[in-house]
Amino acid sequence: MIVDLRVAGRSAVVVGAGAEALKRAEALLAGGCSVHVAGEPVKDGIARLAESGAITAEAVRVDSAAAVIAARSPFIVVAATDDAALNLRVLSEARAAGCLAYAADSPGESDFANLSAIEVGGGPGAAAAAPGGGRNGGARVSVAVSTGGASPAMARELRARIEPAVRAAVSAADLEMIGLHARLRPLVACRLAGRPHRERRAALHAISADPALKQLLERGRPDEAWRRAGAMLDAICNEAGPGQR
Repeated sequence: MIVDLRVAGRSAVVVGAGAEALKRAEALLAGGCSVHVAGEPVKDGIARLAESGAITAEAVRVDSAAAVIAARSPFIVVAATDDAALNLRVLSEARAAGCLAYAADSPGESDFANLSAIEVGGGPGAAAAAPGGGRNGGARVSVAVSTGGASPAMARELRARIEPAVRAAVSAADLEMIGLHARLRPLVACRLAGRPHRERRAALHAISADPALKQLLERGRPDEAWRRAGAMLDAICNEAGPGQR
């Protein structure tokens, strides 16, 4: 089962302090995690992140992660040492503490897999910028390739083959529509709070399927599209009767 795990604002412990630990720490940071690294010797990359304040790190010999996990109570624990037996021990200790656990050298034994992902959009500063550079509130489309942990190398190779088609398929207008939906959905839920879920869903669908609204987005006029969406929601609320404001 593939899920989009939301880790923003959560805490993570990375056990290890070398290149693999750095890679995992950077990925967790990109997802919005608060990251603590435990291991020795702390290599340059980890040291730089710690000095910048992006992460915390402790240079300790790690024969067991139990004490670090107990002190930090993380949501995720990543084992990224060069000792396979230690990594498996860290997995076991993390699970015993109720944490999600991942071992860099044993994805098949881990609680989740790091998928080989294609990201389109994501807002200013994202590695994969929105096509056309539109103003879409950080909207993104993610397409992930998974082999269930059996072959990360093949997942990367397949992603490279698929990526051009994905980027060609997702337009700036698509990202603008995603951004509009992100703003519109809570507004629909609020203004039609007394109506059944199917009616709220139908309202959102009717607005997003409007040809004129789509045309405004395709022409790079998101503010006008938003005003049209608001006017359409007003009309839907008026039809729904008193109390729908």
